[in-house]
Amino acid sequence: YFSTVGDTVGAFLTYAAAAGSVLVSYVRARAQSLGYEAKVGLFTRMERYLVLAPLLVINQPFWAVLIIALGANITAIQRIIHIRREVHKQPEEE
Repeated sequence: YFSTVGDTVGAFLTYAAAAGSVLVSYVRARAQSLGYEAKVGLFTRMERYLVLAPLLVINQPFWAVLIIALGANITAIQRIIHIRREVHKQPEEE
């Protein structure tokens, strides 16, 4: 949508929202594959839906992708930091 109307900022935010959303899921899946739990973060899948749906209904796609881009990337960083702390808490095996 944003690229068809010539809104480069909106297009960039859409990319950032999509990348952040995928990263949130990837970090959790990767942590689980290593035996850690990563359900931390403020902006899980449900929160992304709760932002996206109403804002699209009231025709505010820019605000939807802006909020999701910020929230999803912050959540991904929170999860990465959480897992990093968990890994460093473990005593090293000899």
